Amino acid sequence: MIMMMKGSKVIHILFYFIGLYCMKITLICAVPCMDSEQQALLLKLKEGFKSASDSLSSWTAKEDCCKWRGVGCDNATGHVTILDLHSQDPFNILQGTVSNNLGNLSHLESLDLTGNGFSLRVENLNWLYHLSSLKVLNLGGVDLSNAEGWLDAVNMLPSLVELRLFFCKLHKLPQNLHHVNFTSLKFLDLSYNNFSSTIPDWLSEIGHSVVYLNLSRCQLQSMIPDAFGNLTSLISLDLSENNLEGPIPLTLSLFNKSSSLRELYLSNNRLNGSLVQSLAQLSQLVALDVAGNDLEGNITEAHLIKFSSLQVLVLSSNRLVLNVSSSWIPPFQLETLDLRSCLVGPKFPHWLRSQKNLSSIDISNATIADVVPDWFWNFSSKPNLGSIYTIVFIVIVSSNNLTGKIPAEVMSLVGLISLNFSRNHLVGPIPPNIGEMISLEILELSRNHLSCTIPASMTNMSILADFNMSHNNLSGEIPRGTQLEIFDSSSYIENPQLCGSPLSKICSIDESFGDPHCNNENGDKENQGIQEEEQDGFEIPSFYLSMGLGFIIGFSVFWGSLLLNRSWRHTYIRFLDNMSNQIAKEVSKPTTS
Repeated sequence: MIMMMKGSKVIHILFYFIGLYCMKITLICAVPCMDSEQQALLLKLKEGFKSASDSLSSWTAKEDCCKWRGVGCDNATGHVTILDLHSQDPFNILQGTVSNNLGNLSHLESLDLTGNGFSLRVENLNWLYHLSSLKVLNLGGVDLSNAEGWLDAVNMLPSLVELRLFFCKLHKLPQNLHHVNFTSLKFLDLSYNNFSSTIPDWLSEIGHSVVYLNLSRCQLQSMIPDAFGNLTSLISLDLSENNLEGPIPLTLSLFNKSSSLRELYLSNNRLNGSLVQSLAQLSQLVALDVAGNDLEGNITEAHLIKFSSLQVLVLSSNRLVLNVSSSWIPPFQLETLDLRSCLVGPKFPHWLRSQKNLSSIDISNATIADVVPDWFWNFSSKPNLGSIYTIVFIVIVSSNNLTGKIPAEVMSLVGLISLNFSRNHLVGPIPPNIGEMISLEILELSRNHLSCTIPASMTNMSILADFNMSHNNLSGEIPRGTQLEIFDSSSYIENPQLCGSPLSKICSIDESFGDPHCNNENGDKENQGIQEEEQDGFEIPSFYLSMGLGFIIGFSVFWGSLLLNRSWRHTYIRFLDNMSNQIAKEVSKPTTS
């Protein structure tokens, strides 16, 4: 009984405090925009903006400013502390000039104007001097080309934690600060600006606090300073797409004090020398990207032995030699692997068999002269691939000396968006069920020794955007009334027995069905029946409807995955860059007569 009374008393006390808390919440949430002056300031700010969809329509004098779109207030005082006018819709952006009156919102803690393009301008940042409470400043994509002295203004924000000024048309990066005040800074993103200078010294003075530093695509020059060894709190460092030169500094090993670094991006610079073995001490690395430099030497098991958390490994377009034993089992499980133009062969890398989470793999031009083993396509063993859309996005094994047939197992990768087997020595027919790869956007099979007809199942590949089967031994008629007809003849040339649109060669009755010796090998009898039905009458509306649905489904699954996974997003962007560079090279080649 006593225990029951004590329990009842505790419950009553608990409900009493819950009631008081709820009353407090009710009172706090009822606090309106207390300062009429700050409401007038916001309305004045609105006058300088234009919006195609009138996204600031809620900003009216009749409505409490704390209820306006993008405005957040302190629940206790009613002061405006958050102004979030960022845009994710390129057709719904703010235009005009940001008023200096913004500095009069003296209690502001977070300001976000990203995504509004260069149509939103800031003449200067002097108004920042009045925002001593500001913790987050995000002006990505805003035109700051006239904002002289931007760094001095930012430096006067002692509470600043996050600064993102990417893609702001900034052209001057001061090398020195007399005194660094923004010592609370944790996130710094100045990427996609045209500084054309060296990395400034003051960065090393904020090294004890910064965890995220992005200076990519800034036209930075000279060497990576040794002082970067002082940035011992860094989790992510991105210096990619600059003009940095010299060796990777040994001082990077000073990160070992905390082993905090998770992401290191140094791609597309002019770095030379070896991949220093001291990097192997960065045992917490999740992503390492040094592609597109002039690095050389061996990559041994000792370089990689401590990378138990590694998910992204990109070493492409260097003069690196992967020197590991055939029995080596890596300590990591990769999602992205890019060894393009590295020396990997002549044997197919057997250690790939242990990698169960790969979503992108590029081992093109890697001196591999071998048959692709069956286990390479055995992705069905992955426990997380139960749905129809697998997580494997990109497979590139071009420009090697691969032999044998295209494995039938690859057709089960229905989530694949890019498959590149070009410039090898593959033989035999194209698997008849290739059309099951409904998410495929890029298919490169050119410059092999493939034979027989183009499978009619390819009519199902409704979102195919880049396609090349030229320079093979294919025969028969190109399937008609399908996505395949949108490509020009260059996708089919140098297949002497191939006929039909878009080639100029007209098919005879015998030529339409290809080499008769192939009929029993890849299902051409089935193809023949399908093509005859199409000749009797093809339902155009159904075709375009299915093509539209295929595009919508493929688009949604693919881009949804990219939004959810940062490493895949980096991979796809790098993949597009590589593709555009390759296309540019092909276009610039002189034609031979």
